[in-house]
Amino acid sequence: MSLPLSFLFSLAILWLAAGCEIDRVLTIKPDGSGQIHERFLASRESYEARNGEAPEKQPNAKDEKTGAATAMTIDPHLKRPTAELSVKQAAAFGEGVEVISFKRIETPDMLGYEAVYEFSDVTKIHADAFLQGYGGAGASGEKPAPDDTSRNFQFTKGEVNELRLPLKLARGKVENPGKSDEVTADPKQREGFAKAMEHINIRTAIRVRGKIDETNSHFRKDNEVVVSEMNLKGLAADPKYAQDFKDAEAGKTSPTQPPPDDRYIKNEDLDVLTIRFH
Repeated sequence: MSLPLSFLFSLAILWLAAGCEIDRVLTIKPDGSGQIHERFLASRESYEARNGEAPEKQPNAKDEKTGAATAMTIDPHLKRPTAELSVKQAAAFGEGVEVISFKRIETPDMLGYEAVYEFSDVTKIHADAFLQGYGGAGASGEKPAPDDTSRNFQFTKGEVNELRLPLKLARGKVENPGKSDEVTADPKQREGFAKAMEHINIRTAIRVRGKIDETNSHFRKDNEVVVSEMNLKGLAADPKYAQDFKDAEAGKTSPTQPPPDDRYIKNEDLDVLTIRFH
């Protein structure tokens, strides 16, 4: 079975200081080829920290002298968006993946990019690299062996095509990612944590070129299924949950467990996601 929602929420801690938005969609064609569309945005402050323009500290690190928890910064994979970096990302996705377009995005507060990757064989795509937020590392920080095909997408071509995504293997083993209890113990960190949650929006999805005949996905809409979604930005903007965020910021409640609202939070509870389409 999948990891609980608290895991996804804790995993978001790794991206909180980046205030990031990630949308990644894999489109599969009937012949097994396809594209990956990716949109990535992160706060300018996070890029400055990563590139030495501000002190860099590790998530949940402690001061060597005082033992006090230090402020979080961004994921170590985060670098300024460049076309060269997108080439590395293509390689992380799997063998034979190529970048066919790259566009840098700049807003007053955010930096990022939109990229389109193309592949000829979906069974060469690493499921763990596609599902993770950035850089292709597994959730535990450990990368599976390059020749371990059990972590790849699986595809059977026929009158009705079948795509299989090994979610259990892709997730890997994760124990207490981000150590959210330590992050939220300090009042200043807790306040920053709660505020940063309002800028997190991470989603991965699969779209078929054709019509879905059958799927065990719980989050299907037309020819697309959402594999995972952590839309804390939308959650924070919903008046229904406004008080929850205020209480978390004030330390009245723990901000490390999201409400069970699948309009904003989706976590597929399958070992293998299957999509049959033509």
